[in-house]
Amino acid sequence: MRISPSTISYDISFYSALLACATILVYLIKEKYLRGKYRGLMHVDPIYIFIYCCFFLYDMSKDVSTCEFFHDCYEGADDALLSHSYSYEVKESECPSNPGPLIDSFSDRHNNGKVELKHTLWSDGGLASVCIDSPYGCCYISTHCDSMMKSHIREVYYSDFLKRTTGPHSLHFSSMNTYITQMDVNGTDCPQLDDLILDYLHKEEEQSLSFFQIMIGSYLISSIVQLLIICSRKKQRPQTQYSGITEQQSDDGQKLRGSA
Repeated sequence: MRISPSTISYDISFYSALLACATILVYLIKEKYLRGKYRGLMHVDPIYIFIYCCFFLYDMSKDVSTCEFFHDCYEGADDALLSHSYSYEVKESECPSNPGPLIDSFSDRHNNGKVELKHTLWSDGGLASVCIDSPYGCCYISTHCDSMMKSHIREVYYSDFLKRTTGPHSLHFSSMNTYITQMDVNGTDCPQLDDLILDYLHKEEEQSLSFFQIMIGSYLISSIVQLLIICSRKKQRPQTQYSGITEQQSDDGQKLRGSA
């Protein structure tokens, strides 16, 4: 199943194109009403349009990879190993080999408890990360199906998938810790693989939105500065004309007194 946060990809190239079109429209309006009077203020918009185009071309030039993770393996004909899968697109040259980067991203954004290193049975007496705020520990994501489907060593059968480690080590067999505290015995609050992927894609969109907000803020500041310059020039112009008239009247008065 393909996972996407929205039908439109709200990435940097989308926002760059939107900003460039909006700035071109503003520039054309300024060209019509301000160019004759404030020619020096017309150079800012082309600079921003150039910057937006550079961001657009850079983002469009990135490699796009379709990543896939397998889950819920089941038996096919002749003991064949089959599974369902989630796929999504990223602007990276390579996809992660396991859900580790997705887990790190999710746990950073949705951490709901304390994690400590403790000696555990499933780590053969070694240290493992344990969520201490709940008797049920941390939520785990099984990667057994995914690793078996991606095995390139030999052909894998469903009977191979069923072979699992027994004993204390089987508690979190072929699973990855999400560092999210499990709140009940059934783990109803625990994230699933599709939750990790969707949250990662949302984070990418939020980063693109931050870029959009920064660029909008920068352009608005420059526009406010331009507006202040225009207002100050409008105030100075009548004063200059009045000053010229006063000087002329003063000269005429001196000439009259001289002739008298």
